[in-house]
Amino acid sequence: MGFAWYDAGRNDLLREKGCVVGDIVRHTLAAADVPDVTLRELASEADDLWPQPWHDVIADCIRQRGVIGTPIAEYVPDRLVNGRLALDGDAAHVPTPMTGSGFSMAAADAEAVAEAVAAGLDEQDMALALEWYERTRLSSVRRSVQTGQQFSRAFADQST
Repeated sequence: MGFAWYDAGRNDLLREKGCVVGDIVRHTLAAADVPDVTLRELASEADDLWPQPWHDVIADCIRQRGVIGTPIAEYVPDRLVNGRLALDGDAAHVPTPMTGSGFSMAAADAEAVAEAVAAGLDEQDMALALEWYERTRLSSVRRSVQTGQQFSRAFADQST
């Protein structure tokens, strides 16, 4: 079982630990690398934020150091295709997990790529078929990621 506690107030910790460098997400902060002071702060905040029964579960996770720090990566693509190469899903666009849309976006991409590949049966038509995929999906995925970015910014503003 897992849960996510979105907290925009510890971005400096993620930068200090090298999880985020500039605007690039490098890795998740491992449980062993979460400072004791941060765990104490989280425990105190949990007392104020989480009602039962969630409080007990969260407090137990904190006591057991079952806490990681995952930076949220968001990426708005300018393109999905280059000649006969196409990217889809998280390889092409990355929405914040707060939208809950990553899987459905990837599935829609895969369906569109499958349709494009089926239409471009010989190699000459493949680049044109993949351009159709990009025209079909690009504006939708850009809009979805940008909407998630707006939500993330609004959430961060409220939590500071």
